[in-house]
Amino acid sequence: MPENSNTAAPVILVFGSDDFLVKSRSRQIFSQWRNQNTSIDEEIIDGAVDSQEETLKSISKLIQALNTLPFFGLMRIVWLKDCNFFSDKSRTTSERIWKNIDELARTIKQIKWSDVRLLISADEIDKRRSIFKVINEVGKTEYYEALSIQDPEWEDKAINYVNKILTQNGKKADENVLLELVNRVGPEFSFLHSEVEKLIIYTAERDHITMKDLDAVCSNNKLVSAFALADALGKRNLSATLKHLEEEFWGLQFDKDKSEIGILYGIISKVRTMLVAKSLAESKLVKQTQNYYAFKKQLDSTGISAISSLKIHPFVLHKAFEDSKNFTREELISAMELLLKCNHDLVSTQQDKKRLIQQALVKILLKKRHK
Repeated sequence: MPENSNTAAPVILVFGSDDFLVKSRSRQIFSQWRNQNTSIDEEIIDGAVDSQEETLKSISKLIQALNTLPFFGLMRIVWLKDCNFFSDKSRTTSERIWKNIDELARTIKQIKWSDVRLLISADEIDKRRSIFKVINEVGKTEYYEALSIQDPEWEDKAINYVNKILTQNGKKADENVLLELVNRVGPEFSFLHSEVEKLIIYTAERDHITMKDLDAVCSNNKLVSAFALADALGKRNLSATLKHLEEEFWGLQFDKDKSEIGILYGIISKVRTMLVAKSLAESKLVKQTQNYYAFKKQLDSTGISAISSLKIHPFVLHKAFEDSKNFTREELISAMELLLKCNHDLVSTQQDKKRLIQQALVKILLKKRHK
């Protein structure tokens, strides 16, 4: 996520998979251009099209707008807004359309930008095409990627984003509060922004945000159910685990980004983290403590490389220390073997996927009776 707020370039392309950040940054640039010039001539062209004819009209309007000289002393500002036809994936883009886009690229390259500014906001753009190369040559591009639960570093990226907003508003929060917030809200910049704004308003003149503030005003999104499943597993609560598993499978029909294999990977991640915690505890390298900062300080002082290579966040590992007490090392190793077999069966057989995961969880959580 670009941090530079410089808007000096005459042509700026803002694009990416995170619609909220793309739109927010585009509005910021347009507003700054307005404020930097006392006399302006502005034009906004709709780039969100549904057909090839609309696409051609949009490109034609943009070329015409760029070729129209501003009145003497005015700065002409043109914004191609919410463009969705700069990618081969677009259903409105064809070779006929690309020829017109190439003409647009030539126009952008030939213009003298002394009194003209062009802003383009888009979802995707084919970086192999001339339009992208010309914009990079004449101006600059900014890319904003959406967070994904599949990214092992999404929590850190989300925390950095939240921290930036808090700092801009004279607020701060401890790391455990920040991690709790992003885990409640999930990998959505728009939701994170909304929740942080609520916290800023709620805390008023106070500059420090606490866990009590989160409980008072912040809501949970659909991601929380995945953490609820992992938490129930860690507490070795069979009934709660199966209940949350049922909720996860119910949610599959409403969320195309979720899958049975994704649910299983979440469970595997929890068991793996508990196994790492168990190993650290047994090695005496790190001692269990209720204070997260004392725990993190121990990790930092040991310089344990395994943590960074496994990409386990210290706060997640801190929680896993307590949960790992509910299992022996042998049980955790056995759990990993069961889950890996479950993974194999999920992808290689036609057996009921929910039943396979249920069976694995029951075997993991049922305590053996000793004679």
